[in-house]
Amino acid sequence: MNKLEIKAALAQVNEQASIYAKRLQVEWEDDARLYMNYVRKIQSTFNKLATFQTLQAHGEEGIWEAAAERGDDEGIKEILTQWIADVKDRASYNPLNFFVALRLYERKCDKIRRKYNHVHRQMSKLQRRYGKLADEAKKKNGIFAERILEEINAKNQAIATLKEATELEEISFREQIELWFTTNRLRKSDFLSLITIEKRLHYWDGVPNRAKEDIASLPEELDFEAFRDAVFRDKIEQDDDSYLFDQFMRDVMKFIDEKPGAMFNAFQECFGAIPTYTVHTDEFGRVEKLESNKPNLTIVH
Repeated sequence: MNKLEIKAALAQVNEQASIYAKRLQVEWEDDARLYMNYVRKIQSTFNKLATFQTLQAHGEEGIWEAAAERGDDEGIKEILTQWIADVKDRASYNPLNFFVALRLYERKCDKIRRKYNHVHRQMSKLQRRYGKLADEAKKKNGIFAERILEEINAKNQAIATLKEATELEEISFREQIELWFTTNRLRKSDFLSLITIEKRLHYWDGVPNRAKEDIASLPEELDFEAFRDAVFRDKIEQDDDSYLFDQFMRDVMKFIDEKPGAMFNAFQECFGAIPTYTVHTDEFGRVEKLESNKPNLTIVH
């Protein structure tokens, strides 16, 4: 590319980057607030159920005794007072409300997540285009190359910062699901009414869909283990509407982020030595090289 072509291409990328930046400036704050509002609605539904069931089983004294074990915290007292006020006059509270809320608001959250995943992918493409223009500019000499590279680096850093600032937190409700099962059981018919079943004969990779067989083998009443195996191991939900599977997967991904070595060791124990690689990228997100990691050898006596 000659200098004019580089400048023209840079102006085009800058214009597209500006469009995304302006869009995020307008939409991000409202979307992020809405996203967290949906998350709070799910948590609030669980809190109301837990408070109601505790009141039914142990009375209000039981709640305050449990709270006292956590220390004298005025903030917690205020929250518990509100939770109790919300449910103490109720004659009943359907335990399935938690899953109904989880399904409803997870779908709304997923819509927002998909929107920002798409925007971030497009911005990553712009970063790679900046990288190609930087490669071309480096072939030139003098003040032109310096100015172009300075502009490219500034724009690229701005995109990276904007992507990071508009990253939605992946929140898992797996723990709340497990707690739900400490006081409740889920009828098979209710479970099936709460999910969208995968109906394809084969998955995208050619693996046959065994959802019918897996459903037939479910017990009439599910405990946590049966529920977990159905949604996470057997994955009977439809791929595009797998809100229960997602809760477990997010928990797994969080564990991997926090303890990558532990997950890797678990895979090695199950499947033997697995070759792994470290991916090195440049400032534009382009892969520079794959570096083979040293195997994790175990001494056998």
